[in-house]
Amino acid sequence: MKPLIGISGKAEKASVMGLDQRFIRLVPEMIFTPRDYVSAVEAAGGIPVVLPQTREKKTLEGILDRIDGLLLTGGEDIDPLLYGEDHHMALTLISPDRDFFDLYLAKKALEKDMALLGICRGMQVINVATGGSLYQDIKSQAEGALRHTLDHTTPKWHQSHEVIFSPEAKLRDIYQTDRMWVNGFHHQAVKDLGTIFFSAGATKDGLVEAIESRDHRFAMGVQWHPEMMLERHREVLPLFESFVEAAMNH
Repeated sequence: MKPLIGISGKAEKASVMGLDQRFIRLVPEMIFTPRDYVSAVEAAGGIPVVLPQTREKKTLEGILDRIDGLLLTGGEDIDPLLYGEDHHMALTLISPDRDFFDLYLAKKALEKDMALLGICRGMQVINVATGGSLYQDIKSQAEGALRHTLDHTTPKWHQSHEVIFSPEAKLRDIYQTDRMWVNGFHHQAVKDLGTIFFSAGATKDGLVEAIESRDHRFAMGVQWHPEMMLERHREVLPLFESFVEAAMNH
């Protein structure tokens, strides 16, 4: 039987999305996730289920009891108060409700040793959930950093920088290589690693682009967006296949 993969959704006000005023009155808020995540899970052999953003712990516990794997998606900045820092001037949108939702799911999934994959913000979430911290703004806080955010006119699948995998990284085995070119859409990055994670991959400027747990069957995060690359670069699929396989064996 195919494993059930929970994909974290996000709540968004219709007014922020620029929708028609008549629609806003009828549906003031929606919960959604980009289709690329769903397509990637399907391509890897899993059954995707979009999880509703909520603060109801009983709902979240019930979800975690039913899914086999958890995929945490990209999105807003994480509130730096969660890792003990004041807000930097370059901080963009934050969502306290989404922070609670994602962090609760991440911590519980790790407790259950559930297959866990974090992408972009999702990687940052699992790092913060285990005591790590972030650069709130790469450009102003990480000296000598490369450009990690593609221009908005650049195709989402375009490769922009190379990630070099650590010798002990599972990603080396998954991709059968020690490096790969990836895309990027982030102005924040992992600074201090969470207690259970090691740097599984980094760019030439030294910034962490992938993390893996030493204590779990499959708990990792990548800072790039392989689900966006899949449209043109099928070679990224093995990450999702390995994730789904780990969920199947949960």
